[in-house]
Amino acid sequence: MIERDMIVDQVKSLTHECACHACEHGCHYGSGILIGKDFENLAKKLGIGVEELKEKWLEPVEQFGQTFWRPKLLRNGKPYGPCIFFDNGCTVHDVKPLQCTLAMGCKDYGEEIMVWFMEQYLVDPRRENSQREFRLYKESGGKTLR
Repeated sequence: MIERDMIVDQVKSLTHECACHACEHGCHYGSGILIGKDFENLAKKLGIGVEELKEKWLEPVEQFGQTFWRPKLLRNGKPYGPCIFFDNGCTVHDVKPLQCTLAMGCKDYGEEIMVWFMEQYLVDPRRENSQREFRLYKESGGKTLR
């Protein structure tokens, strides 16, 4: 259903607002990576600049040989925890990161959407280490798109 060459609006059209347990699962154990305008939109919502957003609300995360930013996790001594913006629902819902917007845990194609996001925004075809990590992901059983 989800294909590699789809544009973001096509993928967004397959999602809907949902607060079921499956869709909020990721919010309890992690947070979505910010890309593009996500930084400016979230900073504006909080009434701060992008640098202050990074200092107070975000943390770096390594994915496919690159460093990205995501909302901090409330770990309580664990390697995982809820997103700092999750409190009985997303407190920044109207400006949440694209990855969070696309997350559809209750749909059978939800994993494919996350793979599409990964291939579109996280894997850099120009960087060998990014490609190497993506190959390792696939070789270990990771899903890919057509």
